[in-house]
Amino acid sequence: MDGNKKTIIIAGGGLIGPVCAIMFKKRGFTVKLFEKRPDIRIVKEKENYKSINIMGTAKGINALKRLDMWEGCVKPMGHPVNTRYIHLKNLPVITDKFAGEDPNCMFQLCRNDVNKALLERAEKEGVELVFEDEVVKVDFEKNKIFTAKSEEISYDYLIGADGVGSEVRKEMLKVVDSSEVKNSTKWEEVSWKELFVKNPKETPLGKGQHMVPRNLNAMLLFPNRLVDDFSGIMVFKNTLLEELGKDKEKIENFLKSEFAEIYNITPDLVDQFLTHPSVKLGTNDIWPWSYKNVCLVGDAAHSMTPFIGQGMNCGLDDIYKISQILEKTNDLCETFKQYAELQKPHGDAISRIASENFQDFSVRVLDPKFLLKRNIERQFIQLFPNHFSGKFEMVATTLMPYKAIEDRLIIQEGILDEIIKEEDALKIQFNLSFNLKHFLKYQTLVESKLEKTDFKYFDY
Repeated sequence: MDGNKKTIIIAGGGLIGPVCAIMFKKRGFTVKLFEKRPDIRIVKEKENYKSINIMGTAKGINALKRLDMWEGCVKPMGHPVNTRYIHLKNLPVITDKFAGEDPNCMFQLCRNDVNKALLERAEKEGVELVFEDEVVKVDFEKNKIFTAKSEEISYDYLIGADGVGSEVRKEMLKVVDSSEVKNSTKWEEVSWKELFVKNPKETPLGKGQHMVPRNLNAMLLFPNRLVDDFSGIMVFKNTLLEELGKDKEKIENFLKSEFAEIYNITPDLVDQFLTHPSVKLGTNDIWPWSYKNVCLVGDAAHSMTPFIGQGMNCGLDDIYKISQILEKTNDLCETFKQYAELQKPHGDAISRIASENFQDFSVRVLDPKFLLKRNIERQFIQLFPNHFSGKFEMVATTLMPYKAIEDRLIIQEGILDEIIKEEDALKIQFNLSFNLKHFLKYQTLVESKLEKTDFKYFDY
């Protein structure tokens, strides 16, 4: 579809808005993007913008490649990472190679650098960027927006890429049929704070992601690109945060006891705890995602917890899907409708997977039965590589749809539960091995319940 100079207004200049703007500008639309914060290219690093790293995985990288924004734009802002270190309390560190043989399936990216690069690219393509102003009201009858600075602007199409607290979404849900509306938030029992850790020269941490789970409390570290340190998050139960309050002694004792490996290399850890704001975590269930010539993308449509690294990737996939559908329909209103119907089940699925994954690495990883199931799973991935795959591997390194992944995980967990019931758990807990009889028996079970799949090159 040729834009024919029709005007698209995009609310939100984070990671998804500029990609959306570039895609439509290349199609001939006049594009104007509003971002309520200052221009990140000219403000200080920590002013108004998050500093934690993000993870580019298969779906997000695929979208950027197809939209010609990966090579020379986003890719230089990161580096491939395929190792995860799990620090259990008072136990040896577990090293996990989670990206298989293809490290390009997962890139650690600096959020601010990516944001700057995308805004720069959007501006070069001819997108009009407006900072320190935002869409606050929409007249859907007259196709006009009103901004915080009292601007009144007409549009042909409006896209809300303005995040979790989307003003476009709030306005849109006021005018759609109330019987269709879903607008709820499932809050997690935890909140997060930003975390910065300098890598000690004497006993450096491995160059990869580090997970430090402590029964719903956790620390996650992500390696930075140009300097030998880590950005990440601290996750704490809301009840614990209330209990600790601002009591420096209590906080120090807790961190020293539960997160000694991080406390010992981070002299200002207590100060970070006290000064970095706590952010509640929740999952939004939103519907509809489109209304006539208006559409929601990214977190405005499907905000989720960050525990499987798919927020940005899911949003980038939204833009790629819109681009794909538009090629077929040549009608943007119809494209918005089809995109929403296509992506909603996948957005819901990955939101559930993300919440479950936090339970996996913060609570269940301390359960011997859970560790036993993961041990069997690793063996099955080797024995049946076209039938079995790990949760993270499917999510991060394949293009399999999120809903298909969720459905497959349910079947896989059922198979593992069956095997644990049949086998002597003590015999297989630490060293699972198969004789021919076992292999043939499990092969029949696995192949009867799981469709053969080429996980590396699955596309949709």
